Amino acid sequence: MNLDCLVPCDAAEADGSPTNFIVRIEFVRDIKIDELIHTNGQFYGVTFSWGQASTVQLEGTFNLTNWTRIARFFGDPPRTTWTTNVSLNSYGQFFRLSLVANQHLTNAVAASRVASSMPELRDVPISTKEFIQNRIRIGFASSPDAVYEVEICDWSGKIIATRQVVATGVFTTVTFECGETTGSGFFKVRQMIKS
Repeated sequence: MNLDCLVPCDAAEADGSPTNFIVRIEFVRDIKIDELIHTNGQFYGVTFSWGQASTVQLEGTFNLTNWTRIARFFGDPPRTTWTTNVSLNSYGQFFRLSLVANQHLTNAVAASRVASSMPELRDVPISTKEFIQNRIRIGFASSPDAVYEVEICDWSGKIIATRQVVATGVFTTVTFECGETTGSGFFKVRQMIKS
């Protein structure tokens, strides 16, 4: 790809044109939010454009610094509309979409489930981590019948894989294939709390 640029010339050839030239090239496209869906001053969803089947994450903020995850859902090209029957104004005045994957991840939180319950997430400490052959097993204290979300993240915090598990007892283990972890990063466990 060739970029436009200024070419230096001799003083005698100067034509008085500006000395600065700004070009914006988008090497990696962003998801385009086409519309925020409002009713009576309340935010209820988003319409966005993206060229492939995708899994995206909607986040909200009041200060453009601290972002809260609202929901993950699937998108299909060329445009997708996602709505909920619960006002999302409590998550902020500003919203963004992040691309989780250029495919539908079946272990991502389904839109209808999130839309109806709008759970909060509470961090849970991991108490054990073991390597068994080509697998990593992590364990954490749990409450029976509670829903937990376990994430593998790379060191930058980008989510590599997500699993949901319903605890059957006071201690829960989740096993990942080593290929899912890409060899480095960390795990996060969160309990999904219905508000």
